[in-house]
Amino acid sequence: SITLYTRLPVWARLDVWPFVLLHTLNLALAINSCMSEEQSLLSCRPHLLYMISTPVLLLLHLVTHLGTHWSVRFNALVSMKKAKDVSVAHCVLAQPRKITEKPGICNIEHIELKNEAGVYEQVSSFEFHKRKYLWEQSEKRFTKVSFPVDWTFESYLRCKGLTAEDVKDASARWGPNSFEIPLPSFLDLYKEQCRQPFFVFQCVCVLLWSMDEYWYYSIFTLLMLLLFEATVVFSRTRNIRHVFVCKS
Repeated sequence: SITLYTRLPVWARLDVWPFVLLHTLNLALAINSCMSEEQSLLSCRPHLLYMISTPVLLLLHLVTHLGTHWSVRFNALVSMKKAKDVSVAHCVLAQPRKITEKPGICNIEHIELKNEAGVYEQVSSFEFHKRKYLWEQSEKRFTKVSFPVDWTFESYLRCKGLTAEDVKDASARWGPNSFEIPLPSFLDLYKEQCRQPFFVFQCVCVLLWSMDEYWYYSIFTLLMLLLFEATVVFSRTRNIRHVFVCKS
Protein backbone atom coordinates (compact mmCIF):
# COMPACT_ATOMS: atom_id res chain seq x y z
CA SER A 1 0.00 0.00 0.00
CA ILE A 2 1.09 3.55 -0.74
CA THR A 3 0.10 6.55 1.41
CA LEU A 4 0.72 10.18 0.48
CA TYR A 5 2.38 12.42 3.07
CA THR A 6 3.60 15.99 3.42
CA ARG A 7 6.53 16.85 5.66
CA LEU A 8 5.78 19.05 8.65
CA PRO A 9 7.97 22.06 9.52
CA VAL A 10 10.37 21.50 12.41
CA TRP A 11 8.28 23.44 14.93
CA ALA A 12 5.14 21.39 14.10
CA ARG A 13 6.71 17.96 14.60
CA LEU A 14 5.38 15.84 17.46
CA ASP A 15 8.90 15.39 18.82
CA VAL A 16 9.43 19.17 19.05
CA TRP A 17 6.50 21.37 20.11
CA PRO A 18 4.96 19.11 22.81
CA PHE A 19 8.32 18.72 24.54
CA VAL A 20 9.12 22.42 24.21
CA LEU A 21 5.89 23.13 26.10
CA LEU A 22 6.62 20.45 28.70
CA HIS A 23 10.19 21.65 29.30
CA THR A 24 8.98 25.25 29.56
CA LEU A 25 6.23 24.29 32.00
CA ASN A 26 8.66 22.21 34.05
CA LEU A 27 11.14 25.10 34.27
CA ALA A 28 8.37 27.58 35.11
CA LEU A 29 7.18 25.39 38.00
CA ALA A 30 10.75 25.15 39.34
CA ILE A 31 11.17 28.95 39.18
CA ASN A 32 7.79 29.46 40.82
CA SER A 33 8.80 27.08 43.63
CA CYS A 34 11.95 29.14 44.28
CA MET A 35 10.00 32.41 44.20
CA SER A 36 7.44 31.09 46.68
CA GLU A 37 10.23 30.26 49.12
CA GLU A 38 11.70 33.75 48.64
CA GLN A 39 15.06 32.46 47.43
CA SER A 40 17.22 33.66 44.57
CA LEU A 41 17.54 31.49 41.50
CA LEU A 42 21.26 30.92 42.11
CA SER A 43 20.91 29.83 45.73
CA CYS A 44 17.64 27.93 45.31
CA ARG A 45 17.79 24.17 45.72
CA PRO A 46 15.72 22.31 43.09
CA HIS A 47 12.58 20.60 44.29
CA LEU A 48 12.51 16.80 44.38
CA LEU A 49 9.70 16.74 41.82
CA TYR A 50 11.78 18.87 39.45
CA MET A 51 14.80 16.58 39.90
CA ILE A 52 12.65 13.60 38.89
CA SER A 53 10.60 15.21 36.09
CA THR A 54 13.59 16.74 34.26
CA PRO A 55 15.48 13.50 33.47
CA VAL A 56 12.19 11.74 32.71
CA LEU A 57 11.24 14.42 30.18
CA LEU A 58 14.72 14.37 28.63
CA LEU A 59 14.60 10.58 28.34
CA LEU A 60 11.13 10.65 26.75
CA HIS A 61 12.24 13.37 24.36
CA LEU A 62 15.30 11.36 23.36
CA VAL A 63 13.37 8.12 22.85
CA THR A 64 10.67 9.91 20.81
CA HIS A 65 13.24 11.50 18.54
CA LEU A 66 15.20 8.27 18.10
CA GLY A 67 11.94 6.43 17.42
CA THR A 68 11.72 8.32 14.12
CA HIS A 69 14.95 6.55 13.10
CA TRP A 70 13.96 3.16 14.46
CA SER A 71 10.51 2.91 12.87
CA VAL A 72 9.37 4.17 9.47
CA ARG A 73 5.69 4.26 10.50
CA PHE A 74 6.51 6.16 13.70
CA ASN A 75 8.56 8.63 11.65
CA ALA A 76 5.54 9.25 9.42
CA LEU A 77 3.33 9.72 12.48
CA VAL A 78 5.66 12.21 14.16
CA SER A 79 7.13 14.26 11.33
CA MET A 80 4.46 14.10 8.60
CA LYS A 81 0.78 14.39 7.89
CA LYS A 82 -1.33 12.62 5.30
CA ALA A 83 -1.98 14.39 1.99
CA LYS A 84 -5.14 14.11 -0.04
CA ASP A 85 -3.62 15.03 -3.41
CA VAL A 86 -0.33 14.07 -5.05
CA SER A 87 0.25 17.68 -6.11
CA VAL A 88 0.83 18.76 -2.49
CA ALA A 89 2.52 15.55 -1.26
CA HIS A 90 6.25 15.51 -0.62
CA CYS A 91 6.75 11.80 -0.11
CA VAL A 92 5.00 8.44 0.18
CA LEU A 93 4.97 5.68 2.77
CA ALA A 94 5.37 2.44 0.81
CA GLN A 95 4.40 -0.73 2.69
CA PRO A 96 5.10 -3.89 0.66
CA ARG A 97 2.88 -6.94 0.91
CA LYS A 98 5.80 -9.31 1.37
CA ILE A 99 6.88 -9.76 4.97
CA THR A 100 10.53 -10.03 3.91
CA GLU A 101 10.53 -6.49 2.49
CA LYS A 102 10.74 -3.47 4.77
CA PRO A 103 8.54 -0.38 4.42
CA GLY A 104 10.14 2.88 3.43
CA ILE A 105 9.57 6.60 2.94
CA CYS A 106 10.33 7.74 -0.61
CA ASN A 107 10.50 11.28 -1.94
CA ILE A 108 8.20 12.19 -4.82
CA GLU A 109 9.82 13.50 -7.99
CA HIS A 110 8.13 15.29 -10.88
CA ILE A 111 9.40 14.32 -14.33
CA GLU A 112 8.43 15.19 -17.92
CA LEU A 113 7.09 12.21 -19.91
CA LYS A 114 5.34 11.73 -23.23
CA ASN A 115 1.70 10.77 -23.10
CA GLU A 116 -0.17 8.68 -25.67
CA ALA A 117 -0.66 11.77 -27.85
CA GLY A 118 3.09 12.41 -27.95
CA VAL A 119 2.88 15.54 -25.79
CA TYR A 120 5.12 16.02 -22.77
CA GLU A 121 3.35 16.26 -19.41
CA GLN A 122 4.50 16.39 -15.80
CA VAL A 123 4.16 13.07 -13.97
CA SER A 124 4.82 12.32 -10.31
CA SER A 125 7.04 9.34 -9.57
CA PHE A 126 9.09 7.70 -6.84
CA GLU A 127 11.53 4.81 -6.54
CA PHE A 128 11.15 2.05 -3.97
CA HIS A 129 13.47 -0.96 -3.72
CA LYS A 130 14.95 -0.09 -7.14
CA ARG A 131 11.48 -0.19 -8.72
CA LYS A 132 9.94 2.93 -10.23
CA TYR A 133 6.30 3.93 -9.78
CA LEU A 134 4.36 6.49 -11.83
CA TRP A 135 1.20 8.36 -10.91
CA GLU A 136 -1.81 7.37 -13.05
CA GLN A 137 -4.12 10.38 -13.13
CA SER A 138 -7.05 8.34 -14.46
CA GLU A 139 -6.81 5.78 -11.67
CA LYS A 140 -5.66 8.25 -8.96
CA ARG A 141 -2.92 5.92 -7.74
CA PHE A 142 0.70 4.95 -8.27
CA THR A 143 1.43 1.98 -10.51
CA LYS A 144 4.65 0.18 -11.27
CA VAL A 145 6.21 1.39 -14.50
CA SER A 146 5.41 -0.96 -17.38
CA PHE A 147 7.93 -2.13 -19.97
CA PRO A 148 7.22 -2.68 -23.71
CA VAL A 149 7.29 -6.47 -23.59
CA ASP A 150 3.86 -7.27 -25.04
CA TRP A 151 4.27 -5.98 -28.58
CA THR A 152 3.86 -8.19 -31.65
CA PHE A 153 6.89 -9.61 -33.45
CA GLU A 154 6.13 -7.36 -36.38
CA SER A 155 6.39 -4.28 -34.16
CA TYR A 156 9.78 -5.34 -32.83
CA LEU A 157 11.08 -6.12 -36.35
CA ARG A 158 10.03 -2.69 -37.61
CA CYS A 159 11.91 -0.84 -34.86
CA LYS A 160 14.80 1.23 -36.21
CA GLY A 161 16.23 2.43 -32.92
CA LEU A 162 15.54 5.43 -30.74
CA THR A 163 15.88 9.07 -31.59
CA ALA A 164 17.49 11.55 -29.21
CA GLU A 165 14.03 12.60 -28.00
CA ASP A 166 13.01 8.98 -27.45
CA VAL A 167 16.19 8.34 -25.47
CA LYS A 168 15.42 11.34 -23.25
CA ASP A 169 11.88 10.08 -22.59
CA ALA A 170 13.03 6.48 -22.00
CA SER A 171 15.73 7.60 -19.57
CA ALA A 172 13.18 9.61 -17.57
CA ARG A 173 10.62 6.79 -17.63
CA TRP A 174 12.76 3.70 -16.95
CA GLY A 175 16.07 5.16 -15.80
CA PRO A 176 19.54 3.90 -16.75
CA ASN A 177 20.08 0.20 -17.40
CA SER A 178 22.27 -0.30 -14.35
CA PHE A 179 21.96 -1.39 -10.74
CA GLU A 180 24.08 0.92 -8.61
CA ILE A 181 24.49 0.39 -4.87
CA PRO A 182 25.57 3.64 -3.18
CA LEU A 183 28.60 3.41 -0.94
CA PRO A 184 27.74 4.90 2.48
CA SER A 185 30.29 7.14 4.14
CA PHE A 186 31.95 6.40 7.47
CA LEU A 187 30.07 9.24 9.18
CA ASP A 188 26.66 8.03 7.96
CA LEU A 189 27.32 4.49 9.17
CA TYR A 190 28.65 5.79 12.49
CA LYS A 191 25.49 7.84 13.06
CA GLU A 192 23.37 4.80 12.22
CA GLN A 193 25.39 2.66 14.62
CA CYS A 194 25.07 5.19 17.45
CA ARG A 195 21.30 5.36 16.99
CA GLN A 196 20.83 1.66 17.65
CA PRO A 197 18.61 0.92 20.71
CA PHE A 198 21.25 -1.15 22.51
CA PHE A 199 23.88 1.60 22.18
CA VAL A 200 21.38 4.17 23.48
CA PHE A 201 20.64 1.87 26.44
CA GLN A 202 24.36 1.64 27.18
CA CYS A 203 24.70 5.43 27.10
CA VAL A 204 21.79 5.82 29.52
CA CYS A 205 23.43 3.31 31.87
CA VAL A 206 26.69 5.27 31.66
CA LEU A 207 24.75 8.43 32.51
CA LEU A 208 23.30 6.76 35.60
CA TRP A 209 26.74 5.50 36.68
CA SER A 210 28.16 9.02 36.32
CA MET A 211 25.91 10.16 39.17
CA ASP A 212 28.06 8.13 41.51
CA GLU A 213 31.39 9.30 42.94
CA TYR A 214 33.41 7.42 40.31
CA TRP A 215 32.19 9.52 37.41
CA TYR A 216 35.54 9.36 35.61
CA TYR A 217 35.10 5.61 35.18
CA SER A 218 31.80 6.32 33.43
CA ILE A 219 33.48 8.76 31.05
CA PHE A 220 36.15 6.16 30.28
CA THR A 221 33.42 3.57 29.61
CA LEU A 222 31.64 5.97 27.27
CA LEU A 223 34.85 6.62 25.32
CA MET A 224 35.44 2.88 25.03
CA LEU A 225 31.89 2.41 23.71
CA LEU A 226 32.40 5.13 21.09
CA LEU A 227 35.72 3.59 20.08
CA PHE A 228 34.18 0.12 19.83
CA GLU A 229 31.36 1.41 17.59
CA ALA A 230 33.97 3.14 15.42
CA THR A 231 35.83 -0.15 14.94
CA VAL A 232 32.56 -1.88 13.99
CA VAL A 233 31.78 0.82 11.41
CA PHE A 234 35.32 0.64 10.05
CA SER A 235 34.93 -3.12 9.60
CA ARG A 236 31.60 -2.62 7.81
CA THR A 237 32.99 -0.01 5.41
CA ARG A 238 36.00 -2.23 4.66
CA ASN A 239 33.72 -5.19 3.84
CA ILE A 240 31.49 -3.04 1.62
CA ARG A 241 34.48 -1.66 -0.27
CA HIS A 242 35.79 -5.20 -0.68
CA VAL A 243 32.48 -6.16 -2.31
CA PHE A 244 32.74 -3.17 -4.65
CA VAL A 245 36.30 -4.14 -5.60
CA CYS A 246 35.21 -7.71 -6.37
CA LYS A 247 32.32 -6.35 -8.45
CA SER A 248 34.59 -4.18 -10.56
